This record gives sequence, C-alpha cells and structure tokens, in this order.
Amino acid sequence: MRPSAGKDSAFTLIELLVVIAIIAVLAGMMFPVFGRIKENARMATCTNNLRQIAAALLAYENEFGQMPWLDQGTWTQVKAPNGNLVDSASGANWNEVLRNLKFLPNTPTSGVWRCPSVRQEELLAEDSNGWKANWGGYGVCSSIFRYEQSKSAVFSAALQSSKLPRPSDTWLVGDCGQPQPGSAPGSGLYRRTGSSFSRPGSLGQWVFGTNPSYQPALRHRGVAIWAAFDGRVQRMTWVDMVAERNNFTARGETF
Repeated sequence: MRPSAGKDSAFTLIELLVVIAIIAVLAGMMFPVFGRIKENARMATCTNNLRQIAAALLAYENEFGQMPWLDQGTWTQVKAPNGNLVDSASGANWNEVLRNLKFLPNTPTSGVWRCPSVRQEELLAEDSNGWKANWGGYGVCSSIFRYEQSKSAVFSAALQSSKLPRPSDTWLVGDCGQPQPGSAPGSGLYRRTGSSFSRPGSLGQWVFGTNPSYQPALRHRGVAIWAAFDGRVQRMTWVDMVAERNNFTARGETF
C-alpha cells in the first residue's frame, strides 16, 4: 500500500529541520575559528609592518649616527583646531622623518604604517585639542626617544642603540594607542592611535579611567606586537605589560 503524501512531507520536513540544526551547530563552532584565522592573518601583517618600520629606524641610525628625534626643532605655541594655544615642537616627528626621507612610504594611516587591527574610528577620534590621529597605530616610547630640544631650550643627547644596556629587550616601536575611557585594564579596547607613549611613574601603573594614557596597545586578542632595538619582533600580554617584563621601557637605565 502506497504511503500517504502527508507522511512523506512530514518526514522530509523533520529531516530538513535536523540538517538545519546541525548546520547551525557547526556554524556556531566554526565562527570563532574563522575569527581566529582572520586575527592570525592580521597579526602576521602587523608583525611584517613592524619588522619594516624597525628596519627603517635602524637604517636611519646607520646613515645619520643616531635614531630620529621624537620631535625635531624648538618649542613654540601653535593654535590647535579647538582654538587653544598649545606648546608644540616646530619640526617633524620620528615617523614624518622616515616618510619625508623616503625610508618608508608617505602613507601615515595606511600600508606599512597601519596596524590591520586598528579601527577607522581610532583614526578619526580627536585628542583633547581637536587634532585627529595622523598615524596608523604604531608608536615609540617617549621615555627612550628624545625631543631634539627641551622646552627650556636645552638640546638633548642623541639616542644611539649601541648605548642601550639591553637593546634586544628594549621597546623600539610597536602597537600603541589610547584605551577607551572607562575600559578595563587589559581589555584591548582603544579610542585613538598614538605615535608614542611614556612609561608610567611607577612600575606597571598604566593610567585608565576617564583620560587614559597612551600605552602599548593589546589589539591582537589581548596581545601587543612590538620590535626591539635589535630588530626582533615579539609579543606582549597584559601580564607582561604590568610587570614591564625584561624592563622593556628601560626604567632606571642610563644611555
């Protein structure tokens, strides 16, 4: 006796629902995997970018006998976009120097200068004076690099990697940004890119709250990527950052 069409349809519908459920479960399992694959690709690109920027900084030092200044020139007051008069060095900063002298392409927020995990919103966010970011997510440590001249018109000694006590452990350039105000330490949420950060006054006391300080940016699933003065690219977690592992900011060192 031939089965009724209704039973065939019901059975087919059940099978379809089972297949859909299986696909949904598999998709739920695979989406995190795809996310990790994409982030691994971004980390690989970031590593390559930093390798190139570190090589350019070392090539500059080889040619000129010193690292670029954090900012060149004397200090003067300039009018910020929000109308405030602010102190500013009159010359180019370290990444502008590399771009102007053709050590790297003059594309400050793209290409080799852009961390692929930086969101467009970070580039558009204004600082307290109304300036938008003009860099793509990589910064040096301003406690290591130096202004050419202080606000008291005193010229600085040039930074030379050969004088560093531990160049292979010292931050040359890496992921840098300002955390989102109110975000939890180590959360990896950033408001704005930065071209430099300074070490905190006390070991590991990075500032968060309503006006966070610029600092190493843990953009890659809780990891910051950075290059040391020997050109080697490495990674840093929040635990490493708090402990200032291997004294990567050169705290207390003379050079």
